[in-house]
Amino acid sequence: MTAPASGGAAGDPSALGGLDPAALGLDPAALEGLDPSSLPALPVDPAALAQAQGALHPLVQEFLSAGAAKVALASIALALVVFVVRMIRAKLRPQERAPGPTWVMAALLLVAVYLLVRAIDPLLATTLTRPAWMAEAAWAKVGFFEWKLLGRPGIALALPLADVPALALVLHIPLWASLLWMVELVLRWTSGAGALRWTSPTSELPWFYRWVGASGPRRADQRFRRWVGWLVLALLLLHLVAGLSLGEAAVGPAPGTWVVAGLLLWVTAFHLLASGKRPPERAEEKTDGEEADAEEEDAQGEALAELRAAVDELRPGIAFEALEERPGAAEARAPLPPALAPLVGEVFLDLCGHAQPWAHQAAVLDHLAGIWTLQSSAPVGDDPTSLEEVRAGSPISRAAAAGEAAHALVLGGEGSGRTTLTILAALHVFLDRGATTLVIARSRDAAKGWVARIGDALARSSARWNVQVALAGEDLAAPLLAGRTPAIVVADLESFESEVLCDRRTDDLLARLGLVVVDDV
Repeated sequence: MTAPASGGAAGDPSALGGLDPAALGLDPAALEGLDPSSLPALPVDPAALAQAQGALHPLVQEFLSAGAAKVALASIALALVVFVVRMIRAKLRPQERAPGPTWVMAALLLVAVYLLVRAIDPLLATTLTRPAWMAEAAWAKVGFFEWKLLGRPGIALALPLADVPALALVLHIPLWASLLWMVELVLRWTSGAGALRWTSPTSELPWFYRWVGASGPRRADQRFRRWVGWLVLALLLLHLVAGLSLGEAAVGPAPGTWVVAGLLLWVTAFHLLASGKRPPERAEEKTDGEEADAEEEDAQGEALAELRAAVDELRPGIAFEALEERPGAAEARAPLPPALAPLVGEVFLDLCGHAQPWAHQAAVLDHLAGIWTLQSSAPVGDDPTSLEEVRAGSPISRAAAAGEAAHALVLGGEGSGRTTLTILAALHVFLDRGATTLVIARSRDAAKGWVARIGDALARSSARWNVQVALAGEDLAAPLLAGRTPAIVVADLESFESEVLCDRRTDDLLARLGLVVVDDV
């Protein structure tokens, strides 16, 4: 160790190699009467203190004197450049899956980690021992993780970071950005999101996709983009204003909070704008379109043949109704049929974010709406005087020609809108004529998925007060015992037989049945 400079008393700047204790964050009162050789709590020895000015120069010393607002503006400009480059890359080298969901979920996990660190940091800070060279007021601002990571020679003299927000930003930005990249990489690898394709079914999506507003692998839901987009834009503007106020103790946020919030906002904006791309058709498919059409017709024929065989096994000799084939239109939309109940359009807009459904959905809805009509029955007095009044006919009658079938067979893959079509048809049947819809699913999990989707569709609509959805085997018995008939009943194959067909309490339900949906059975 080195002795104090000649003629310099303890606590005098000359005793520290000419450095001012106050400029270094030292407490002059704590240095009075102390020999520099008797300071064991120093992270560096007294000889290193004489070189502290050089150790902090030029990078750290530059940020000690820089304004936090300038660093914040530079970081926002850098984030904007990275965002634009990432969007250009997503356009030039598109993936089949949307790249945004994993980034948003990684950012949410990062926010959770940051909040946890902020919560336990004051508790862990009580286990630290204040070095004798640091003032008590400055030590009170030093956190546990801040000291463990930065309490090293050459930078410890710059603590606490709360007093130097510019340096805090320079340290927080690469730390949290690298953590975000690592969390996204691990999340994409462990959840299987990297293996998703354009045609991946909903059942193969990772658990967090619906949490970030993506019910499919291709893009964020239109409904999610519609109400989150303006919110993210407003928060980005507030984030910019907050960055300009960094360093102002009265109103400025903590640098770490500002950085983590900015990462979440930028990746959410990327999630809203970036989408997957349909894979290009193979060369042989492009040159041999007739063969592809023939394969599609064969697939439809096989489905109809399997249906006929299954029904003929149950009822031999039954005659099938003639099916009118409607050719599909690729990505074409059509207006909702005017005969649909008004609330159906409201539910569709909230569910999908579009005012018009796909053409095949509109065709099926128009078919179902035109098959049946509701007519007011003749008035019945308190004392019936005729047999017609005692045995009144159903007010629901066939509006279509006698030879037209009331049934519809929809053949489509995952993402073709079958579930949405069923929900709209069920709501129309109930709202238009008060009839019940029975949905039969293949498995118990599929039935629960149906109930969840219908509940999600009704959650933002006024129809939720009138439309009751019940799952056979769980909550169907309660309304039946109360004498009420649910608007929509969902059952799997087992509960359909045991809870619907074999229960006499469902007689009223079957009598009011207006639509039966058999999904992938």
